[in-house]
This record gives sequence, structure tokens and C-alpha cells, in this order.
Amino acid sequence: VQANRKRCHRVAERVRALEELVTAIREGSTAKSSAPQVESVLEKLKLTLHLAEDLVRKYVDAHVLKRVARAYQLGEDFGDVNERLNDAYQELTLAVQVQQGHAARRAFDAAERRAQDELDRREDGEELLRILQDTQATVTQTHGDVQDLRTTIEKLIEN
Repeated sequence: VQANRKRCHRVAERVRALEELVTAIREGSTAKSSAPQVESVLEKLKLTLHLAEDLVRKYVDAHVLKRVARAYQLGEDFGDVNERLNDAYQELTLAVQVQQGHAARRAFDAAERRAQDELDRREDGEELLRILQDTQATVTQTHGDVQDLRTTIEKLIEN
């Protein structure tokens, strides 16, 4: 009977650890953007938590004599619940790591995109400068040609 009391406390500790993890997942993702894997694990966890709650209630509600008689049966049930909680914890931890990897990849992609945009902006600016310089050279040449033509016309008019 004492073992099951300790098992109840252990289940409670595991549920608190899962609560922290679920809170981190909820705060780390925007509404409705959780991956389907995370949603699936959370649904399994919900069922497991209902089983754990029922199991703890059975333990608490049982009279002392019934507790002694059912101690081993409940012990196996506690083992099953603990295994399920452990599985949920591992799956959620993996899901968080995957989400963090996706977030890092998106951040990297954004940084890469900014770097490419900056490079394109510089290259476009250099191309625009070349066009302006070519245009300036053409304008200068045309201005010189007009000056020469004016001088030639003035000489023809004077003669």
C-alpha cells in the first residue's frame, strides 16, 4: 500500500514535468500552428492523464483492506501509466526540438534572404551607376559634338 502511495506521488511529479513541457510548447508556438505530431502526442497525453486521474482516484477511494488486496494490481496499473507518461514526455521533448529546428531554419533562411537581398541591392546599384556614367559620357560627347557643330556653323556663316 505504501508503494502505491509513493507511486501516486511519482505520477504527480511526472505530470508536473509534463505540464512545464506543455506550457513551453504552448508559449513557443502560435495559435493553431502546432505540428500534427504535437497535436497527436497531446491527445495521447490527455487520455493518459485521464487514466492517471482514474487510477489515483481508485487508490484514494479504496478502503484500507481493499488497498492491501489490490496493491499489486494497482501497482501494475501505475507502471503502465508511468510508461505512458514517460512516452509522452519523450515525444513532446522531440517535438519541441523539431519545432526549435524549424524556427532556427526559418531564422537562417531569413538571414540568408536578407544577405542575398543586400547583395542584389549592391549589384543593382553598381549597374545603375555604370548606366549613369555611360549616360554622362554620352551626354558629354554629344555636348562636345554640338559645340563643334555650332563652331562649324558659325564659321560658315561668317564666310
